[in-house]
Amino acid sequence: MLQNATVLTVLALVKFLSGQCLLFPSLAASSLLIYIDIEHSTNKVKTRVISHMIAATIGWFTYLILRPGYPSA
Repeated sequence: MLQNATVLTVLALVKFLSGQCLLFPSLAASSLLIYIDIEHSTNKVKTRVISHMIAATIGWFTYLILRPGYPSA
């Protein structure tokens, strides 16, 4: 229960301070997977870093193609 409260508090704080709704959508899925089974092979640091770097690269190219705004989010 404390993990849920912590994640929701952090997400609410980030939204409040930055004013952006879609700041960390990929982190929500990661935190859920880690919360469900921390010992699973997909929760290793190497796997997380590689997957987030791929997601960031795709997001950056999407931003360059569609320009800033909700369509690129």
